[in-house]
Amino acid sequence: MIRATSKRMKDTNPLVWNPFREGYIDNPHKQLSFLREQNPVHKGINGRWMFFKYEDVKFMLLNPAFETIKLHEQISSKNQFLDEPKNLNRLSTATSKWLFFVDPPEHPPVRQLVLKLWNQYNVRNYIEQVVEETIENIASKKNVEIVSDFAVLIPIRIICKILGVPVEDYRQLRQWAYNFARTLELFESLNKLLLYDKSAQEFYEYMEKIVDDKKHNPDDSFISNFLVGNQTLEKPLGGEQLVSVFIILFFAGIETSIYLIGQSVLHLIQNPAQTQMLRDDLSLTQRAVEELIRFSSPLQYTPRIVTEDVEIRKQVIKSGETIMGCVASANRDPETFKNPEELDFTRKSNPHLSFGHGLHHCIGAKLAREEMNALLPAFVKRFSKIELDGMKPFQWDTIITNRGLKQLHVVLD
Repeated sequence: MIRATSKRMKDTNPLVWNPFREGYIDNPHKQLSFLREQNPVHKGINGRWMFFKYEDVKFMLLNPAFETIKLHEQISSKNQFLDEPKNLNRLSTATSKWLFFVDPPEHPPVRQLVLKLWNQYNVRNYIEQVVEETIENIASKKNVEIVSDFAVLIPIRIICKILGVPVEDYRQLRQWAYNFARTLELFESLNKLLLYDKSAQEFYEYMEKIVDDKKHNPDDSFISNFLVGNQTLEKPLGGEQLVSVFIILFFAGIETSIYLIGQSVLHLIQNPAQTQMLRDDLSLTQRAVEELIRFSSPLQYTPRIVTEDVEIRKQVIKSGETIMGCVASANRDPETFKNPEELDFTRKSNPHLSFGHGLHHCIGAKLAREEMNALLPAFVKRFSKIELDGMKPFQWDTIITNRGLKQLHVVLD
């Protein structure tokens, strides 16, 4: 917990990564830029190796010697610190088949089935419909809170449509998804993890009913089709494993998009010249989307465990040690990106790592891009003026692994 530990971790060596240092939540890039230049490979205050340069983070993502962490094992290991009957067993089970924490040989067949089915859904028309309706809803107001009134509603309606989940349950579904995202945080307390375990239990019971209904009343939803496709696997997933897959698709399909949409609106406000340029020339939309994805970096860090001794920048990383690749820093490495601290909608070369790279490239990347490519031009054309509400300052959520706004009040014209 940030508030609980900030005093203890406040004063540390500036050459060591420390997200509790004053000003980090509001602007992590100041510290990340300094470390990328002065100490690009070192152990942070979490005791893990930290990579900050683009070349090193990409190497980590591509090299098979760097395996994904076993999140469910890390969670279950914390049971030893809890008094019975308290445990984190449901949360551990819920995260057991999250695809970005599963390696070969188990990973490829499940991922291939997910991609095969996922790519069958051409929802571009539905995305445009949802975007149009959501924009019209906020256009009737002068003062809008972008996160809850806009950023949340677009991806959650779309993911519910694809998976075959009742969209009217979106408030509860979003809370569950938010709690699952928090399980990736580096400094969460046991009390918080117990709360997330309760969410995992509730989501499992909710999804169990939906799966049972799909079995008896199959439709064209992803869940229904995955239940059929699962039987073709050499080792079909069991009930709890199926729910784990559906959890990761649901929360990964909305949380990153929520963070991205919220930040994008803020960046449009803070960069009026770029916004006007896009408004005048919508052919720049695709480049603008990629630039906002790079600049925002909703996923700030991605973990790996090294399976053999590796030497990087004269630092020897021992087999079994954990590495955190800083995607947010890599995406602003001047050795890869020209003027990386500037938002540039005309940027031609943009090989950002926001959706990962290689084997574990984000399955939801295509959907997130489609949402942004529909949303961005519609938003800038609909509103000729987008300003911050001076009476209600925007707030960043106190999360580290991901980065997103807690609230963003704006005035629209």
